[in-house]
Amino acid sequence: MEQESVSSRSRVLVMLKRRLALGFFAALVLIGLNMLIAFGSVQHLIENNNRVTRHYDVLAALRSITLAVQEVESLQRGYVITADGNALQAYYLAASGVGQYLTTLKTLQVDTRIAHLVPVLETRITRRLALGHQALELRRDGKFEAARKLIASGQGAGEMVQIRRLIAEMINRETELLVQGIRGARADAWSALSTLVVATIANLALLLLVYRMILRDIQHRRSVETDLKRARDAAEAANQAKSTFLANMSHELRTPLNAILGYAELLQEESADLGLTAKFGPDLEIIHGEGRHLLELISDILDLSKIEAGRMELVVESFELKPLLDELGQTLATQMAKQGNAFQIKLSPDLVVMRSDQAKLRQSLLNLLSNAAKFTHHGSVTLEAHREASDQHDWVVFQVADTGIGITPEQQLRLFQPFTQADGSTTRKYGGTGLGLALTRRFCEMLGGEVSVRSSPEQGSVFIVRLPLEWQASRGASGMGGEGLMAGGWPAEQAIGEGSTDRTLSNRP
Repeated sequence: MEQESVSSRSRVLVMLKRRLALGFFAALVLIGLNMLIAFGSVQHLIENNNRVTRHYDVLAALRSITLAVQEVESLQRGYVITADGNALQAYYLAASGVGQYLTTLKTLQVDTRIAHLVPVLETRITRRLALGHQALELRRDGKFEAARKLIASGQGAGEMVQIRRLIAEMINRETELLVQGIRGARADAWSALSTLVVATIANLALLLLVYRMILRDIQHRRSVETDLKRARDAAEAANQAKSTFLANMSHELRTPLNAILGYAELLQEESADLGLTAKFGPDLEIIHGEGRHLLELISDILDLSKIEAGRMELVVESFELKPLLDELGQTLATQMAKQGNAFQIKLSPDLVVMRSDQAKLRQSLLNLLSNAAKFTHHGSVTLEAHREASDQHDWVVFQVADTGIGITPEQQLRLFQPFTQADGSTTRKYGGTGLGLALTRRFCEMLGGEVSVRSSPEQGSVFIVRLPLEWQASRGASGMGGEGLMAGGWPAEQAIGEGSTDRTLSNRP
């Protein structure tokens, strides 16, 4: 039920994540649309403002032309009447200003509805200035009467009337365009503001929705994490109970097997004494061999269970490495010869004494060497030990190298897991349970070191055990140490069973 609850909550969490992703996507789309609409509105508003500004500039130019033309007319009459040189100079300056204002008007982007009137205005102003220049020339030549008659003829006044009417018409039309532009700018401003308000409200609503989804996601995530923690604690408790149970069953499991092995050995001896070895010897050898194999399997399982239960202890002592390695060589000599392998042990001269758990080191190296012998045929197996110094500690490095079948990188990832071998065919072909390497890794960790592997298919393998030269409590697993253990990890008083069967065996002649 608890697993179903966790699975259901996980599905809800996945659904919430999908909704959350859709919500974020919708928010991005809405924000993008709002940005596009706002950008369009602002651009239209800017264009209207630019048009309004141009209308103001055109009106200013037209009014400046009107004032300048009026000033030219006034200065012309003043000079004709007074013949004052200052008035003449002011006249030419004002006439130059009229030309500049006309140039400015022509450079402005005048609306097409009044643009056709600009050339007409320029023509009439040119005529009016020409009449003024003619009157000034006459007056400057001393022909006052001729200049007066030219002014009195009304030609200049008529041109001025036409100029004023034309400018007034242009100003009226430009003013209408200005009013229209201002109205359009206001409408665009309101449109942009409305768009911004609507977009803001929509974004806030969407953000609130996303916030609710995130809040629900967080709540469900916490709930799932709580359920997962509860399930993990339950699994760990069950595993601890299993490991504790197996560790406590060591005596009960090993005692019958020791009895079977003991009886098998006695029967072998009695059959040899009675001359029945040919008849009963093969069967007794099978019983003894299978019993030893089963005892080793149970010992490995119980060792692993003791480690998981935190009941595996260390016996740390100083010992010489050469006798240990020589013993391993003698133990494995038969297996190496049976496989047709050359076995070599190399010990660095500067490596004499090591302080660690000798039994667990021996078991770890024995596991690695047994595997090397098992997976190598008519090749070579080498055990090498050397010292390696670092800044804080000295290390002992053991290398078990073989020329066997090798291991793929994918298989190496799970190689040190319990009940794991390279693949199923390896178990069928070579046998074994896959516990040896798992125990080796656990032992190395307890001793403050590590084990690693370098291998390639068909190129052989190199297993590397790296342990501190002197074991320190801070490096080993916590909770270890205190009582003495035998090589297999079992209390010495449990090495020989205490049941009635064991006493019967011990009392046989």
